[in-house]
Amino acid sequence: MTRLAQRLALTVLLVGASTLPAAAQQSIAGTWLFTIDSPDMGRMTMSVVFEQEGAKVVGKAELPSLPDIEAVELTEGTYEDGKLAIGLEVAVQGQWFYTSV
Repeated sequence: MTRLAQRLALTVLLVGASTLPAAAQQSIAGTWLFTIDSPDMGRMTMSVVFEQEGAKVVGKAELPSLPDIEAVELTEGTYEDGKLAIGLEVAVQGQWFYTSV
């Protein structure tokens, strides 16, 4: 299942990079809805909630279309100069995996 967690992290990175507007925003706090078409995993819809205090960002994602993934916590994030960097803690079959994007 590590491969699933890695694909999810890469997908979130690519989508996150493409959804932020060209002009830098002050905050990304709030709920974002992503729809992803992946050749490996099909179409996925996820709701991502970002909480932001200054440059620090945390949150969580809900992935109802991927029942094997129990939880996704977004940790150790920063949002500066229009760029988001975040850590993903993904729970799959009772095990937690971490990656940063």
